[in-house]
Amino acid sequence: RMVSSMLCGGNATTTTCSRGFSAEVGEQQRARKINLFTAINDALNLSLEEDEKTLIFGEDVSFGGVFRCTSGLLEKHGSDRVFNTPLCEQGILGFAVGAAAMGYKPVVEIQFADY
Repeated sequence: RMVSSMLCGGNATTTTCSRGFSAEVGEQQRARKINLFTAINDALNLSLEEDEKTLIFGEDVSFGGVFRCTSGLLEKHGSDRVFNTPLCEQGILGFAVGAAAMGYKPVVEIQFADY
């Protein structure tokens, strides 16, 4: 699946893209250029939209995270699915493993790996 948003259109037989745009079947589709931050944010948003079992949690994710890749997701999807955790990497990963074992799809943000 492409992370970038599709620029679709057409007036013959159409199909719907995952982002809600329609595209003519067989028509060449163009993608807009976006930076890495926007691509990650779009992918996380798409995952939250398409799967109610997706969770995003970690250090400071509720206000966008240290790299701002989760900006706007709390407001759009709620604090039950996008939330902060205490600063405890082992606890964050343990919670993710437990959530995955229960059928959820956890996405974890740990700010840095050089502790």
